[in-house]
Amino acid sequence: MTEKSNQPDSASRGAASDPATPASTTPSVSATISAGTTADLTDEALTPTVDAVTQAAATIVEAFAATDTKAYFAGFAEDASFIFHPEDLRLNSRAEYEETWRGWHADGWSVVSCVSSDPLVQTFPGGAVFSHTVDTTVETGSGRESYRERESIVFRHLGEGHLIAIHEHLSTVPGDDGSASADSVTSDGQGGAASARSGDAPGTEAVGR
Repeated sequence: MTEKSNQPDSASRGAASDPATPASTTPSVSATISAGTTADLTDEALTPTVDAVTQAAATIVEAFAATDTKAYFAGFAEDASFIFHPEDLRLNSRAEYEETWRGWHADGWSVVSCVSSDPLVQTFPGGAVFSHTVDTTVETGSGRESYRERESIVFRHLGEGHLIAIHEHLSTVPGDDGSASADSVTSDGQGGAASARSGDAPGTEAVGR
């Protein structure tokens, strides 16, 4: 009498040990445009144009030059961070910067003029970096002061040409006498993007704020 084997036949063993591999669920190119929303986009669609970046920076600069608090901060994301050389600490959010800004104003600070020169725009999928030299004159509680500084603004691309600033970095210009460049561009809408801060006196800062 032939004993019946309890082992599965070869076909059964093959089916058990070699299950079908599920199809990949990884999206080809996906970019987050807003919270909870994604869209399949190409790198080209994710990369902002130089003109869009220049305009976004110019909007921030013009608002800064006018000491227009509401319009100025509208250009920055809530989670934006800020590094300003006159400040002891990094500002880790827009709210922290707004509080610092109010302190400057309370001490009699305001922007008199803001001039941008030597702009550079670097774009990439998802955002861009805008950098320039900025000459700023401010009114302070102790008198008028002028500064030349370098500034970089990092933008996040929200899609369809819409940009929001997520980081701003202001630094000094080594060995510069602080005088404005003859070929610089003013922040009256004719070009460039500039913000300004005053120096290290209380309530002052320069560039990009």
